[in-house]
Amino acid sequence: LEGHNPRGPGYHLLFNTLLMEGQRHAFDCSRRVAWLTHTTPLMEALGLTLVKYFNKLLPLVLEWTHAADRATRLLAVEAVAAIVKTTWPRMPAHAISIFR
Repeated sequence: LEGHNPRGPGYHLLFNTLLMEGQRHAFDCSRRVAWLTHTTPLMEALGLTLVKYFNKLLPLVLEWTHAADRATRLLAVEAVAAIVKTTWPRMPAHAISIFR
């Protein structure tokens, strides 16, 4: 990764790869927990550039807030909180999908 520059291509390549893996293994409980545990800090590091991934990220994480296992639900809610906190200037445009 390119230091602390959230616009660097390394951050986006890594997050895009992780996002595809999260979608591919969305129904595997152990992978969901690992994914949420390790990608939430990356989401915070991406800052406002995270908005670029909302079309794929929000449906995935919001679906996990209704998962059968408690660990996934708690981590998914923490991830949603991190997303909202990190991208709050752009939230009015995407709030409907979160509060649905």
